[in-house]
Amino acid sequence: MQKAAALGLSCKEAFAVFSQHETLALQRRVDELTCRLEAYETKNRGERDVDACMLFDAIKKEFDALYPVETRTAPVMHEFDASRPLILPRGGIWAGEGGSGVSLLDVITTKMQLFVGERDEHGLYCRRQSSLAMHAIRSALAGGYKAAGWARFHDAALQEHVLWHALMQYFEHVFDKQGSATFLWGGGRPARALVVRGPP
Repeated sequence: MQKAAALGLSCKEAFAVFSQHETLALQRRVDELTCRLEAYETKNRGERDVDACMLFDAIKKEFDALYPVETRTAPVMHEFDASRPLILPRGGIWAGEGGSGVSLLDVITTKMQLFVGERDEHGLYCRRQSSLAMHAIRSALAGGYKAAGWARFHDAALQEHVLWHALMQYFEHVFDKQGSATFLWGGGRPARALVVRGPP
């Protein structure tokens, strides 16, 4: 009798483990199909019609109007934040709450929705791309800090140069028809590579 009960219990446990494994496998498949569907919808949405330079300029212009360059703080204020920059709650006007409650992330999302328009019916694509753009910015800032060291990287102008350059490169990667890396920013000079020697 005990052997039958033990066997029944082990079968029940085996079924529970099997169910969990199948559930995880299904979740992975759903995630994969969701990504593929998003990529398909994006292709059909005509994302290649978005001009990366115009989108970048609109974002920079609005952010500069909200927070003039001479009054805003550096994206990374302290060295202990430099290896993981712009993480809430210390994201400030760049990735968190600014004085007006609007951050760079908010501006990116709003402008992307304006540029992509009705093709992004529920705003999911724009929110996802904005989040990915912010991830690209964080990675570039962390890389700039590691390459230059805090003694040089604490300069606000250098940090902003890295930040805006990363944002423009991200938009070109997503939206540029030719996938080129030629773009203009700040005074109309071509910027092709990340420079950590100093501000532009």
